Amino acid sequence: LAGFLFRKSEGVHDDLLAQVLVIRDLRGEKIVIVTLDLIGFLRHDVVLVQREIARRGITTEDRVFISASHQHSGPDVIGLWGRILALRTGRDLGYINFVSNNVVSLTLQANAALEPVTLSLGRGSGAGLCRNKRESELLDTLVTSIFVTRADGGNLATLVNFGCHPEIMQTESRLITADFLYGLRLALQDSLGGTTLFVNGALGGMVSPAYGLIGAPAHSFEAVRQFGEILATGVLEGYRSRQELIPDSIIVRRKIFRVPFENPRFRIASKLFILPNSMVQNGVLITEVNAIRFSGLTIITIPGEILPRPYFQIKEIIGE
Repeated sequence: LAGFLFRKSEGVHDDLLAQVLVIRDLRGEKIVIVTLDLIGFLRHDVVLVQREIARRGITTEDRVFISASHQHSGPDVIGLWGRILALRTGRDLGYINFVSNNVVSLTLQANAALEPVTLSLGRGSGAGLCRNKRESELLDTLVTSIFVTRADGGNLATLVNFGCHPEIMQTESRLITADFLYGLRLALQDSLGGTTLFVNGALGGMVSPAYGLIGAPAHSFEAVRQFGEILATGVLEGYRSRQELIPDSIIVRRKIFRVPFENPRFRIASKLFILPNSMVQNGVLITEVNAIRFSGLTIITIPGEILPRPYFQIKEIIGE
């Protein structure tokens, strides 16, 4: 299991999900948003999925966005949580291919099932759910949601953005779980219906659940459910005050850049193939940021775990 060392799965508490939302603007241009209940998804793996979706004619590579929830109770898709002392990676290429193939298949299904919808934006509060262990005064408590509503008024999907580590279940747990996403989905299924997708926000440095404020015993599945229920109240707060978005034109901008690969432990792990050597090219990591804009809304994608301080700086730059 990823997230904490020396854990081997002993079962499944709840299924991990890959979910896809395809949005087509009034010009016919599409974007694909993929959410994965995984600790991460390396850019090399992301690019292969983007290329395959583009090859299938859905949209171009730069309009496919893949986000991992960063939960700490699922398969190791990075490599860091395998049998480190035996110099064995935790990555299972068979599982990576399984996830990738299913994402492509889901995208094809979603594209084939496109229907007229209304998009709306809502914002609520997640205050009290999380704490920043290093800089307590820096914390984003906003719960931002995009609601996808069918022509008959039914809720097709809800895309939720909130910054917090999904790590209620920790070292003692040996069960696969989506963590508080599981509780969130249960709560929103009862209240709104439809599919719930989750994209994490400013969770770095470390923004973690504030267990004492939840009420349930720490590191328990009761806490997982309660956290999800409380987070759902923030989503529903946004739903009640939502404002319609009109995606007449979805504008996408992408910037690919290089970062020096300096961490000495990671460099050793890469040389020993604990981390895939595809991560690094000539001593640098290649990564990207994206800007998606429509109907006055700007969405910025950031690689890895963004800390609250640069997150707030970016929000100020884009005028949010």
